[in-house]
Amino acid sequence: MTGDVDESLFSFRPAAGAQRFKSMEDYKRIKAEEKRAHPLLDQEAPKLELVSIHGDRFALQSMRGKTVVLEFWSTYCNACLQQIPHVDAAIRDANVDAIAFGVNSGENPAMVRGFTSELDWSLTLVGDADSRLTKAFDVATLPMTVVIDPKGTVRQIIKSGLAPEQFQERLTEAIVEAGDAELVAAKP
Repeated sequence: MTGDVDESLFSFRPAAGAQRFKSMEDYKRIKAEEKRAHPLLDQEAPKLELVSIHGDRFALQSMRGKTVVLEFWSTYCNACLQQIPHVDAAIRDANVDAIAFGVNSGENPAMVRGFTSELDWSLTLVGDADSRLTKAFDVATLPMTVVIDPKGTVRQIIKSGLAPEQFQERLTEAIVEAGDAELVAAKP
């Protein structure tokens, strides 16, 4: 071969949303932690009251009959901010009776109101300044998504690390499966 070769042919650019690991051992450790079962998986969701950043109150147990998505996030978490619009989209894609709550972890509700005032999010924003919900759902990293089926059982936990499109696809499947679990349980 003669002539100049374009150097860009020999460069690597990771895909958008790709996760970087320090080493193969780090990758294996993180992936093993993700596979480890969450203590609430397949358990009844904690019976807690959610308080929106505007003061509205919602008891989780009063949501029976609907699939509930809890999206734990914070304003300083870039991955969280990228993921939240995909929660809205996943609920639309799933086309089931579902409701989503964005649980802001550890921040002042007044600050969150100001931060989100210009954002076009349809999920109900819940304050968790004292981290009571974050602790009850054993949230170790942000973002973290909890899917609760219509009977009140935690069916899926999605931890951070997915590209937004992958997250949306996985969440859509989880919402549909949670609704399907309700249908299967209702059959005689």
